[in-house]
Amino acid sequence: MGEITVTGPEAAAFLSYALVGNIATVGNGRARYTMIVQEDGGIVDDLIVYRLGETEYMVVANAGNAQIVLDALTARVGGFDAEVRDDRDAYALLAVQGPESPAIMKAVTDADLDGLKYYAGLPGTVAGVPALIARTGYTGEDGFELFVAPGHAEQLWRALTDAGAPARADPLRPLLPGHAAPGGGHAAVRARADDGAHPVRRGPGPGRQVREGGRLRRP
Repeated sequence: MGEITVTGPEAAAFLSYALVGNIATVGNGRARYTMIVQEDGGIVDDLIVYRLGETEYMVVANAGNAQIVLDALTARVGGFDAEVRDDRDAYALLAVQGPESPAIMKAVTDADLDGLKYYAGLPGTVAGVPALIARTGYTGEDGFELFVAPGHAEQLWRALTDAGAPARADPLRPLLPGHAAPGGGHAAVRARADDGAHPVRRGPGPGRQVREGGRLRRP
């Protein structure tokens, strides 16, 4: 994924201007699913924004569109007392997803997972590794996303794999470039952002249903 940090006194105002929705209403430690769009409404990318502090946010873009999102945010920040920083090299992201994910996580961390709400994040230690522990469940299941320093990724991967063995957890490659698997509840954008992707002009993807005249039909 592509992590972009936004800081400054007007960070919230800037993100509310640059993205879809009022990001200023996101509380500390919470997250918001949103999008960045072109002037005509065409989707550049779908995003998750985490509020890490009073004036600090982390925007998580799809890996394939991260540079495009970074360039768009950089172009839009003028006039705001805010800074956009490319932090893609500062993080590795590992995800534990599925109904057994709370049990697997509790085996490797003493963080308050029961108190961690859906679309929230907290700093903690997982298998001895400092991490931002998020709970967006982007596959449609309950699940956790762990943002760690790249140098700790292999250690954490091995610990999670060992902890998941009793539950027969399967190590999987990342879902790229979208945040979500089909049916996960997110409108993952898999087209290149510069192809003019527009949700109305494109229409629904394969297998989707649309409502017409009160009836559902496949496109």
